[in-house]
Amino acid sequence: MIRRSRLKTTSSYSEILMRTVKIKKAGIKVPNSTAFQHTTPPEMPRCPCNVIAVARRGGGKSVAISNLTRMMEFDRVFLISPTAKSNYSILQPLGIDEEDIYEDLNDPQILNHVIDKVNAERDEYVEFLDAKKRHAKFSKMLDNGGRIPDELLEEFYHDEDFRAPKYKYGNRMPKMCLIVDDCQNSKVFSGKLFPSLVIKHRHTAQIPKEHGGGALGLSLMIMAQNYRSQGGGGLPKSVRNNATQVLLFKNYSDKEKAFVSEELAFTDDKQKFIDMWDSVCDSSPHAFLMVDLNKKPHHISPYRKNFDEFIMME
Repeated sequence: MIRRSRLKTTSSYSEILMRTVKIKKAGIKVPNSTAFQHTTPPEMPRCPCNVIAVARRGGGKSVAISNLTRMMEFDRVFLISPTAKSNYSILQPLGIDEEDIYEDLNDPQILNHVIDKVNAERDEYVEFLDAKKRHAKFSKMLDNGGRIPDELLEEFYHDEDFRAPKYKYGNRMPKMCLIVDDCQNSKVFSGKLFPSLVIKHRHTAQIPKEHGGGALGLSLMIMAQNYRSQGGGGLPKSVRNNATQVLLFKNYSDKEKAFVSEELAFTDDKQKFIDMWDSVCDSSPHAFLMVDLNKKPHHISPYRKNFDEFIMME
């Protein structure tokens, strides 16, 4: 079957006549995605996420990230920060266990410590899934009146009753987050493992195929004083390119704002993006522009003032 379609170019005087020939059995099928399989509140971003907050010292990024982490309802939060104690009042509402706080940025294994704990959570979740399978087998034997092995009776018979296995996070996979704060100019940013973790954060702690595959994933909340690396304090390109949301605070560098607009603006009019950014940040102390690069379908705009106002750019 031959179809004809007219494709208009940006030039008003030019028109192209094109023939297309339909090819059978060559259409694209989109698989059922498990990339963002954690449930989040309707107004919050998808999860796992990779959020970047950029602000000068004292600009408000720690408060914003703490609030976003709280609203995302993570089950376990890790923190890498040499200033964890001084920011205790900001981070305390997140209920981070002391053993999940890492302050020694000179420790070459600092990221591996976190990854090992995430993998341990995966192993515990897989053990729960195995127990559910054994319980299904046990229930079938119980219904059929057959002989039940002693090991299954010992596992599921408690307090004179048969009980199904329970998991600490409400029988669902755990939702975890790593906050990285005040780590610019450290080995955490300059090493190879951090960019790799950012790129593969959705695939961290993979689940065996026999249990459905996929991965637990690890959300990242990254704070920096500069958007890009230029003499320290900025973000490597591999980190920026894998951001799902970016929080932009007040910025006085026209050069950096122009660079950011080239990477993040959903419009050809980059100056309009910069004007919106400036307007938001000038509206109140510590206000920020949130750019959602992977918004949920029902979110009406990729732009927000703080977390609670969508911005409809003309």
